[in-house]
Amino acid sequence: MANLLSNRIAETDLIAGDHIYSWRKGYTYAHHGIFVGDGQVIHFTNGDEEAAFGSSWSSPFSGISGSAMAAQPVAEYEECPACREAFSSGIKEGNSVIKTCLSCFLKGGNLYRCQYGVNPAFFLANVRGGTCTMAATDSPEEVVQRARYLLEHGFGDYNLMNRNCEDFAIYCKTGLQASSGVGISGQASYAATTAKALDQGTSSILTSGFSIPVALTLGVCKGFALYLMDRYASDPGARKDVNRVDPEELVSQLRRRKGRPSTAAEPQTTS
Repeated sequence: MANLLSNRIAETDLIAGDHIYSWRKGYTYAHHGIFVGDGQVIHFTNGDEEAAFGSSWSSPFSGISGSAMAAQPVAEYEECPACREAFSSGIKEGNSVIKTCLSCFLKGGNLYRCQYGVNPAFFLANVRGGTCTMAATDSPEEVVQRARYLLEHGFGDYNLMNRNCEDFAIYCKTGLQASSGVGISGQASYAATTAKALDQGTSSILTSGFSIPVALTLGVCKGFALYLMDRYASDPGARKDVNRVDPEELVSQLRRRKGRPSTAAEPQTTS
């Protein structure tokens, strides 16, 4: 069962519509997806995700994720032929939303479930982004329906900071999109707010006029306080620039941006 420090669950606890994730690269980042039942996960990736996260999202806070920091040995994992083909076909056809088995999604890592509708105190206690949100989830049936629709019609172009695997999972769970075009994933806000907090905290150290130990303490405290405030404000459960968008309209918007025909006349998948 999930607790304050870890969202790790057993595969037997999974239900269709769960937003799940697994840590990668020594907890540098997590890969997210939607469990749709029958041992299958629908998720969004572009193939370069691991390289991008590993090089761009490291920070002094990157090791913070509660009891999940216990060593997680991950052996080299070789995807099964069916999942490898699903990935190759999706990338080749320009649709980075793919469906794979749970084992290939986890790649030998542990299984975690993102928590929805948590209260502000619980949210802020989970310092690491991407583990919980104050936003409420829709019904499992709606979640799975959105994921299957996007599996057929796509979720636009992958973007590390604005449209990544966690953005996909959160949209499937909530139907929320930011009108500003800025991503709503906790990992993206974690990276951005951490960098901002470190920058402002360093500025405090350099300009405080106090002794070095006191200045360091004040700088760290200020930086961490700014981090928490920004992280709270960027969560989809607190943001003012998020709206509910039907998947048909979302896909049409994404296609119009690329000069492609709308999907209005296309049938919705029932698979």
